[in-house]
Amino acid sequence: MAGDAKSPLTVERIVAMAIAIADNEGLEAASMRRVAAELRSGVMSLYRHVANHEDLVHRMCDRLAIQYGYRDHGISSWRNGLIEMSQRDWEMYIDHPWILPITVASGPYLGPNTLANYEWACRQMEATGLPLIEQHQIIMAVSGFVAGMAIFENNSRRASLQPGLAPEEWAAQERGSLARHTDLERYPLFSRVLLHPDATNFEKFFDFGLRSLLDGVEARVRGSDLE
Repeated sequence: MAGDAKSPLTVERIVAMAIAIADNEGLEAASMRRVAAELRSGVMSLYRHVANHEDLVHRMCDRLAIQYGYRDHGISSWRNGLIEMSQRDWEMYIDHPWILPITVASGPYLGPNTLANYEWACRQMEATGLPLIEQHQIIMAVSGFVAGMAIFENNSRRASLQPGLAPEEWAAQERGSLARHTDLERYPLFSRVLLHPDATNFEKFFDFGLRSLLDGVEARVRGSDLE
């Protein structure tokens, strides 16, 4: 992972290294000292390019915002626009799990690329004809759903990372463990869900939940047209 000491130190190299460390070891590992060491530079040299660690984290988030920026490529409706937004956010959260606590705890850092994504989503919602604040509420509701499901998916992936154990095998193992320690006969409906092969398939939950959310928005839009 170590960088080339002969390459000039730039904001781009610092941010890229910090993201690489966070991806491999978590955000806590991406300290200024660690980033400097990987770039074979002095810590104080980093401060000529980024103000502090908080500034570095903000730049990392905004870098991912452009990397996973929303794309037009033939989008013809507000619904397809929200699907594009959701899928790109989902990919970002799965590829870079460390950004999720930042997004959920305090909201995304509103850097220029993050704001550009939000502006893009707002343009898609204009076609609904809903009041502006409702458009914003829908964007936030969908964004919150995506983030929440990504947390479940990432937690499931971390828990199932056992040598030689496929995700479905881990899920079966967890179901067996629960059955040994809990009287499942007291919870017949939950037991039926637990036995379903998709009981822990959060990618399918994400797809189904997103469709259901957008169906609700569509009904709201149709109702607004009739008012």
